[in-house]
Amino acid sequence: MMPPVNDPEKKRLVPTSLAFSRQFFVPVDISFLAFFRIVYGLTMLWYASSLIISDEGWIKRLYIDPVFHFTWYGFEWIRPWPGAGMYIHFVVMLALSICVTFGFYYRIAAPLLCGCFSYVFLLEQTIYQNHNYLIVLIGLLMAMLPAHRTLAIDVVRVPAIRSSVIPAWMLWILRIQIGIPYFFGGVAKLNGDWLQGIPMRVLLADKGEYPLIGPYVGQDWMVFFFAWGSLAFDLLIVPLVLWPRTQKPAFILAVVFHLANAALFRISVFPWLMIGATTVFFRPEWARHLWRQRRRTPVGATDNNDADRPLSLKKKLIVVGLGAYVGVQLLAPFRHFLYPGNVDWTEEGARFSWRMMLREKKVRLDFSATHTETGQTVNIDLRPYLAGYQAPRLQDPDMILQFSKFLARQLKLSSADQVEIRASMLVSLNGRKPQTLIDPKINLASERRSLWHKPWILPLKEPVREEPWTVPVHQWDVSLSHHSNTETTDSQE
Repeated sequence: MMPPVNDPEKKRLVPTSLAFSRQFFVPVDISFLAFFRIVYGLTMLWYASSLIISDEGWIKRLYIDPVFHFTWYGFEWIRPWPGAGMYIHFVVMLALSICVTFGFYYRIAAPLLCGCFSYVFLLEQTIYQNHNYLIVLIGLLMAMLPAHRTLAIDVVRVPAIRSSVIPAWMLWILRIQIGIPYFFGGVAKLNGDWLQGIPMRVLLADKGEYPLIGPYVGQDWMVFFFAWGSLAFDLLIVPLVLWPRTQKPAFILAVVFHLANAALFRISVFPWLMIGATTVFFRPEWARHLWRQRRRTPVGATDNNDADRPLSLKKKLIVVGLGAYVGVQLLAPFRHFLYPGNVDWTEEGARFSWRMMLREKKVRLDFSATHTETGQTVNIDLRPYLAGYQAPRLQDPDMILQFSKFLARQLKLSSADQVEIRASMLVSLNGRKPQTLIDPKINLASERRSLWHKPWILPLKEPVREEPWTVPVHQWDVSLSHHSNTETTDSQE
């Protein structure tokens, strides 16, 4: 038997991947996680309470009144609770938010809160926003992390769970999760429309009454300041906040950026959530100084023999699970490259990819039904089927397909013969001249819903215009006919 190797140079031959994996389990201060728990809990409390006490009756308008809900692919089975169930759902969500905020029965409250919010998220995709998707992901992580082991009522109930440290992977998974929307939000802006300031010009067009910026929103320098400034912010803010030398000014910049977003755009709790969440890039013990709490366990206190031990099965599973989760998060924003065409036009691969404020669409959409037995075709009045907030958001071809199948089923109930559904859809993307998005000859009722490319989506051909298309939707037919006649005359000359 060979004697043990005591040469320090030999010990350095431990595989780099193993040494790197061990860094995930180095103890770090837990106080940042307690602060993050409070930020997350207050965010959910704000969200639930704002819907419950809304003067507009948003719970009823969003989840009870609609005849049809646009659910996500694979989740068509999700339905609203009957009777007063949706009101009870949000009251339960509010109670769970309070429990999470104060760390009261956290191990039960956090998974339930994540489930409650995910249910609402999956129920209606016409109100999809990237920050709601981020909240689902944060909720999933918080359901797994022990954020109740300090500054929580649970510590008073069960003192044995108290801890001053957690493994470093818990810090880094939150950093990665919060950093991904920033980074990929910037990557998505590296496209022709954004670099020319087109979506930003449209977004700022109605901000003329705002103080300070109002007189300048139509000027090129202001448009490009916002467009290129937000691009640089998204790409650089994470490394700037991580680097100690630039951390404080970068965080102040992040606060100003998110406050400006809150003032200019209606994006709910997202700016406030991101201000609080950006603190995960600070040193993990920063929050302990807020409440001047003494750490009971010294950070870095580990067994010196761990350096020579292989990772346990549990730790290996954690490393593999973290790698799989992060891998999915990093690859998902690129999945639109699997589909042909401009993603902002086709919408294929646009969701869950942090493509924020990149497209402004105006849509004119009409549905027609043809009875196969008689050949009779009638235009469909959408008002009995769609709620007021749903119709303007009906821009995604997948939602068009889902709704077409619903229409076919509804009309079949009042007719003995089969029904074919077709859509006439004109879309103006970022100020372009309106163009047909969906092949009007296709019977959408017979098309299969899937994650594959939809061949009946017509490619974008209209170029960017120097002067955005501002013709009101109800005048499109006349204006497009005039443009067509003008182009024909010009070509003949």
